[in-house]
This record gives sequence, C-alpha cells and structure tokens, in this order.
Amino acid sequence: MLILELSHYLVNLYFPRSYSIINVVPDYLQDIDDPIARKEAIAMKKPTIVTSENFDQEVLNATGKVLVDFWADWCGPCRMLAPIIEEIASEHEDIKVCKINVDEETTLAQQYNVMSIPMVIMFENGKITGETVGFQPKDFLLKSLEL
Repeated sequence: MLILELSHYLVNLYFPRSYSIINVVPDYLQDIDDPIARKEAIAMKKPTIVTSENFDQEVLNATGKVLVDFWADWCGPCRMLAPIIEEIASEHEDIKVCKINVDEETTLAQQYNVMSIPMVIMFENGKITGETVGFQPKDFLLKSLEL
C-alpha cells in the first residue's frame, strides 16, 4: 500500500510495508535547500481564489491568458494536480492562474459544465481556448492548453 501526502512544497510517499518515505520536491524548488526559502518562493505567486463575486473581474475581463482550475478538497486527483498548478503559476508570469472550489461555487461549476474534476479551462481575453479533465502530467497539461 502507498500513502500519498501532498503539501504546497513537498510530496511525501509512504511505503508502510518497508517503512520507507520518499520526499519529492517539485522541479521549480529543486535548487532551494532552505525550507523557509522554499515557502517564500511558493508564496511569491500563488493561484488566485475565484468566487462568483469576482469571476468576471478575475477571468472574463482579464487581458491575456487565464488558467482556471476547478477542484474540491475531497478530490484526490485535484490534490495531486495542485502542485502542478502552483508550478505553472510560478513559472509562467504571463498567465494568471485561478482556482475555483466546486463545492463552494456550484453555480460556476454548472455554468461551465464541470461534470468531473479536476477540470482545467484556459481562457484568453475572456474566451475559452482549451480545457482538460482529470489529472494530467505537467507536460501534457501545458501542451494541451498551448502554454
């Protein structure tokens, strides 16, 4: 059995039978040895939390590309995708990255036909230009969203 623990700056893989733990650090943090510096690097550019109240302002009226991640706390694949979304936010200064919790924002989820999560929709100047459903590796996500 494998137990996966995710945080914003580290992925811990636990293998109970062998009593071993593997710590996996996201690519963009590999060169930073100091844990405090890692946390500061992550805090530099985080995804924007979007609600029904600020959706038009943050997504539809935004100039340029906006990546929107529809997710939920209880969703395992969403939690696996979270560090990838944060990496994209940190690495791509030209892209605004937003997150929408579908449990809290059911109206937005219905409006964009979110039937399965995680679902990532790319907007450019207020128009949908691409989308993916389910957990996707970073390279596939970037390619399919044309980043």
